[in-house]
Amino acid sequence: MFIFSLLIFFVGFILGIIVLFAILFILSLQEIRKSPRPKPKSKKENRPINFGDATQLQWMNRLLWRTYPILLNRHKIKTQIKSIFAQIPKDIPQIRKLNLSQFCTGLTPPFLDNASLHLEDESDYLKFCFHFEPDLEIGAEVEYGVKIIGSIPVAAEFKLHSLNGHFILKIPPEKGKLEIGIKENTFINFDITAQLGVVLFKSEEWKSVWANLKNWIHHFLHTIVIKIPLEENLEKAANPINKTSSAQEIKLKQPEKPVVRKTISPSKSSPSISHRNSPSQASKPKASPTQNRSPKTSPSRRAENEGCSQGFKIRHYMAKWDYEF
Repeated sequence: MFIFSLLIFFVGFILGIIVLFAILFILSLQEIRKSPRPKPKSKKENRPINFGDATQLQWMNRLLWRTYPILLNRHKIKTQIKSIFAQIPKDIPQIRKLNLSQFCTGLTPPFLDNASLHLEDESDYLKFCFHFEPDLEIGAEVEYGVKIIGSIPVAAEFKLHSLNGHFILKIPPEKGKLEIGIKENTFINFDITAQLGVVLFKSEEWKSVWANLKNWIHHFLHTIVIKIPLEENLEKAANPINKTSSAQEIKLKQPEKPVVRKTISPSKSSPSISHRNSPSQASKPKASPTQNRSPKTSPSRRAENEGCSQGFKIRHYMAKWDYEF
């Protein structure tokens, strides 16, 4: 009996230890599962926010953060990059203001993919940021903006987003007829920023890269963003508009000369003829210039309106506006 009771005691003791270890193991697994969940939240909460507006932050979160970085080698640039970026407004007069630390959406132009740049560390990169307002209204002036071709910007709704690592620029509507009417006092938000860190590269490489980048920015604005020709072609397109406007003004001025002759010619003739012709002829020419001048505000304003409406209005028939980089 005593031996049997000892066996029961040992079996119960062993079973209790097994149950205790099983409970501790289950609890440890539950703690491991729960522990990584609050970690990303703490990182997001402790992450510094460099955006001034909550709506911009929400939109930039929807926008792509991870894009093709410009991979550069590590040699001589950390102290020089701020001074180099400070010279951007001198090199590119279209850029009105720059902010070098606000937006971080990177976009790698095709020119720079083929540049002679050597990678030594994956953490070394430089991002050139091209930021567009999600809904750019006509006449809206952005704090950090670019004047397209002097004081002629674009009235259109720009949306910049990404799909599988490729930037896609879409101008609604996706199908049908699209009119881009260029208005005055409208700016496109176009920021070029640099993510400064362990970014070091040679000054000779930087000169060639920056020259290619400036050419690409100019090409990007004209061919992709607003779909209008460059300044030289635009001046050629503006010259016939000025000629047509001047020709229309001459045509409008031509009927005024016979009106003066008709009013002077009866004065030389007999008074009877002048009285007979005065109610019929004098009333009609006086009414005709008023009718012609009433819709016409002034020749200068009309030329400006024609320049904005006819010459700088581009129509496209495209199935879809996507541009991949």
